[in-house]
Amino acid sequence: MKKAMLCGLFAASFTFSNLAAQDSLTVIGKFIEGHSWTMDFRIESNLTLSTFQGTAISLSKFVSDYQRIRFGIGTSVNSSSSGNSGMNYSADTLSGRSSGNSENESYSVQISLQRLTYGTPDAQTSIFFGIGPFGGMSWSKNSSSNSSTSVGSYQNQQSNSSTNKTYSAGVLGSFGVEWFFSEHISLHAEYGLAASYSWGSGESSNSYQSGYPGSSNPSIKNISSNSGSGWSLSGQSVLFGLSVNF
Repeated sequence: MKKAMLCGLFAASFTFSNLAAQDSLTVIGKFIEGHSWTMDFRIESNLTLSTFQGTAISLSKFVSDYQRIRFGIGTSVNSSSSGNSGMNYSADTLSGRSSGNSENESYSVQISLQRLTYGTPDAQTSIFFGIGPFGGMSWSKNSSSNSSTSVGSYQNQQSNSSTNKTYSAGVLGSFGVEWFFSEHISLHAEYGLAASYSWGSGESSNSYQSGYPGSSNPSIKNISSNSGSGWSLSGQSVLFGLSVNF
């Protein structure tokens, strides 16, 4: 009998302590209990979800009930090629042929990291401030060539190519408000301000040759390079977002 009473008292005290601990949690604490990771999405005007802050993936982790770390990474890859050919006629007589092709490639990657601090973790709706670094790079390559042959087999050949690399680094600040309306979902609106420094370089070349086949006409070639850098301070439009924790 005594053992049963002791077991009952122990179970009751354990249950009461758990309930007391849960009641003592803040609103954000209850939101992240056992689910400290979140994925962030942007809410578009047509109520569809898209990438957040221009990143392909945006993940957050609450490190406490008033702070979380948000990590974003975005990439883009584009590649295209095209070709054309044609024949020129004069009074139904073939007067020449022409052909050309072009290739374009571009790659970019951007990484951002922010620490968000909530002002009122005990409230259902809390303002927050965020700040952190971001950086990125982009690379592009473009090339094209064209040739034409006229009456008498006179030929013109031209080619162009260029490559460019750009790097950027800066600080991203955010201010917003978040509504923890559900156990696993919150809504937020925020405004961002970015200060960045970018620098890059590029090189371009073009060549041209004309004449009859077998002639010794030299090819004319020009090569140039460029570089540049600059500072920028830009604000973002207000972002409406949705976070889902897991």
